[in-house]
Amino acid sequence: MSRATTNPITALQDNILTCYRDTAAAQVIRNNGGADGKYGTATERAVRALQEHQMGFKGSEIDGVHGLKTRKAMTWHLHAQAGYPLYRCKNPNQV
Repeated sequence: MSRATTNPITALQDNILTCYRDTAAAQVIRNNGGADGKYGTATERAVRALQEHQMGFKGSEIDGVHGLKTRKAMTWHLHAQAGYPLYRCKNPNQV
Protein backbone atom coordinates (compact mmCIF):
# COMPACT_ATOMS: atom_id res chain seq x y z
CA MET A 1 0.00 0.00 0.00
CA SER A 2 1.31 3.36 -0.87
CA ARG A 3 1.43 6.80 0.65
CA ALA A 4 -0.94 9.58 -0.29
CA THR A 5 -0.12 11.11 -3.66
CA THR A 6 -0.82 14.40 -5.38
CA ASN A 7 -1.39 12.65 -8.72
CA PRO A 8 -5.15 12.00 -8.85
CA ILE A 9 -4.80 9.08 -11.28
CA THR A 10 -2.22 7.36 -9.09
CA ALA A 11 -4.54 7.94 -6.13
CA LEU A 12 -7.42 6.33 -8.03
CA GLN A 13 -5.29 3.36 -9.08
CA ASP A 14 -3.88 2.92 -5.54
CA ASN A 15 -7.40 3.08 -4.20
CA ILE A 16 -8.59 0.36 -6.55
CA LEU A 17 -5.64 -1.80 -5.52
CA THR A 18 -6.33 -1.17 -1.82
CA CYS A 19 -10.09 -1.04 -1.36
CA TYR A 20 -11.04 -3.34 -4.23
CA ARG A 21 -8.02 -5.65 -4.04
CA ASP A 22 -9.94 -8.90 -4.66
CA THR A 23 -11.83 -7.66 -7.72
CA ALA A 24 -11.37 -7.83 -11.47
CA ALA A 25 -10.71 -4.07 -11.41
CA ALA A 26 -7.65 -4.47 -9.19
CA GLN A 27 -6.45 -7.40 -11.28
CA VAL A 28 -6.56 -5.21 -14.40
CA ILE A 29 -4.40 -2.58 -12.66
CA ARG A 30 -1.95 -5.24 -11.38
CA ASN A 31 -1.73 -6.97 -14.77
CA ASN A 32 -0.82 -3.68 -16.42
CA GLY A 33 2.08 -2.69 -14.20
CA GLY A 34 0.31 -1.31 -11.15
CA ALA A 35 -0.39 2.33 -10.38
CA ASP A 36 1.37 4.29 -13.11
CA GLY A 37 -0.49 7.60 -12.87
CA LYS A 38 -1.88 7.38 -16.41
CA TYR A 39 -5.58 7.12 -17.25
CA GLY A 40 -5.06 4.71 -20.11
CA THR A 41 -7.09 1.78 -21.36
CA ALA A 42 -6.25 -0.39 -18.34
CA THR A 43 -7.55 2.19 -15.87
CA GLU A 44 -10.63 2.73 -18.00
CA ARG A 45 -11.27 -1.05 -18.02
CA ALA A 46 -10.75 -1.18 -14.26
CA VAL A 47 -13.25 1.64 -13.69
CA ARG A 48 -15.75 -0.10 -16.01
CA ALA A 49 -15.38 -3.29 -13.95
CA LEU A 50 -16.01 -1.35 -10.74
CA GLN A 51 -19.02 0.40 -12.21
CA GLU A 52 -20.58 -2.84 -13.35
CA HIS A 53 -19.67 -5.31 -10.62
CA GLN A 54 -19.19 -3.27 -7.44
CA MET A 55 -21.44 -0.27 -8.05
CA GLY A 56 -24.28 -1.94 -9.93
CA PHE A 57 -24.29 0.57 -12.77
CA LYS A 58 -26.26 -0.39 -15.88
CA GLY A 59 -26.06 0.38 -19.60
CA SER A 60 -24.53 3.75 -20.47
CA GLU A 61 -23.56 4.30 -16.81
CA ILE A 62 -20.75 1.78 -17.42
CA ASP A 63 -18.49 4.16 -19.28
CA GLY A 64 -15.06 3.80 -17.66
CA VAL A 65 -15.10 7.48 -16.68
CA HIS A 66 -14.20 8.43 -13.13
CA GLY A 67 -16.95 11.03 -13.05
CA LEU A 68 -19.09 12.40 -10.24
CA LYS A 69 -21.45 9.41 -9.93
CA THR A 70 -18.54 6.97 -9.84
CA ARG A 71 -16.61 9.06 -7.31
CA LYS A 72 -19.67 9.24 -5.06
CA ALA A 73 -20.15 5.46 -5.23
CA MET A 74 -16.52 4.55 -4.52
CA THR A 75 -15.03 3.43 -1.28
CA TRP A 76 -11.72 5.20 -0.57
CA HIS A 77 -8.78 4.30 1.62
CA LEU A 78 -8.10 6.71 4.40
CA HIS A 79 -4.79 8.38 5.19
CA ALA A 80 -3.38 9.79 8.37
CA GLN A 81 -2.45 13.45 8.39
CA ALA A 82 1.17 12.55 7.56
CA GLY A 83 0.02 10.77 4.39
CA TYR A 84 0.42 7.19 5.57
CA PRO A 85 -2.47 4.84 4.75
CA LEU A 86 -4.68 3.75 7.64
CA TYR A 87 -5.43 0.40 5.96
CA ARG A 88 -9.18 0.81 5.99
CA CYS A 89 -11.66 1.91 3.41
CA LYS A 90 -14.81 3.99 3.66
CA ASN A 91 -17.29 5.70 1.39
CA PRO A 92 -17.16 9.36 2.46
CA ASN A 93 -20.62 9.97 0.93
CA GLN A 94 -22.34 7.42 3.16
CA VAL A 95 -22.86 7.79 6.87
